[in-house]
Amino acid sequence: MARVSISVPDDLKTQMDGRDDVNWSSIARRAFELEIQSKVIVEGNLEMNGVIERLRASKERGEHENRIHWIENGAGWAAHKAEFEELERMVDINPDEFDSNQALLERMFEARFDSAAGNQAELLGYAEEFKKNRLPSLNELTWWLDGVDQVWDEVADKL
Repeated sequence: MARVSISVPDDLKTQMDGRDDVNWSSIARRAFELEIQSKVIVEGNLEMNGVIERLRASKERGEHENRIHWIENGAGWAAHKAEFEELERMVDINPDEFDSNQALLERMFEARFDSAAGNQAELLGYAEEFKKNRLPSLNELTWWLDGVDQVWDEVADKL
């Protein structure tokens, strides 16, 4: 085992000499270990800050890409699949009036299939798809409606 010399004030050394029952080497070793461990923890926390920053940036990138995806899907539906009446009903939906994704999704289905009783098979297809996957979030549905609104804003005054 390695030996280390330390300096202590004279009065502390006098008090230590009066305590023959204490293993001062063991106490010093534990103090050194605690100090080293606290440094590792602090350095680890500094590294964790980097991890947190990296993951936060990744989350923001993912949300941005997800937002673009949902806006493009909504715009694609409006531009290539929607009938005029469906589009009119869809743009009347204000997502801010809904406090849950399920309530907003139900309203969107009502708007989509209001005059399209023959499209029940399509509605059932959506329902089956949602059973396999998760329901879109409130943000995702809002972004989809944003895409629909963008198309409507471009074409409404030309119809």
